[in-house]
Parts: sequence; C-alpha cells; structure tokens
Amino acid sequence: MKIFLVTSTRADFGLFKNLILEFNKFNYFDLKIITTGTHFSKKHGYSYNEIKKSNTKVFKKIFISNKAKNLQLQFPHTFQEFQLRIFMEVK
Repeated sequence: MKIFLVTSTRADFGLFKNLILEFNKFNYFDLKIITTGTHFSKKHGYSYNEIKKSNTKVFKKIFISNKAKNLQLQFPHTFQEFQLRIFMEVK
C-alpha cells in the first residue's frame, strides 16, 4: 500500500518521525516522503539536514517558489508543482 507523507516544516517532521519509523517496520507499506516548504529555507535553518541525519529516505523534494508576495498567490504554484512532480508520476 502506497502512503504519501508530506512534510514542510521542522515542527511537522518532528511529529512524523516516529510514525515514519513505524511504517518502515512493515514491508506492506510503501511510504513515500515528500519534503517541501521551509525545509529548504536558509532563513528557517535549512531543516532538510535534520531529515538527512535521521536516515529518512526522501521520495521527492519540492522547492516552493518564494517569488509570490503572499501565501494566497503562492498556493496555486505549489499545487501545480505537486501535480506535475507527484500525481502525474505515480499513476
């Protein structure tokens, strides 16, 4: 069974970490980790390094454009990136 887990901040990865470890114990689950958001932000400490240190296998990295002036304008771009990079690939 494929399960996609999206993590976008240091805080949510901290919450997901134990869940990821549990899923990885079973061959039944095909866990796909997608990283995005502030994990790739220097301003927020580039928390992607914490994911690498935890030996968590990342399926996809999606870099969100920060060209938009506000979140409402950024959301359509992010959704489009998910469609192109994730949903189309796993059909």
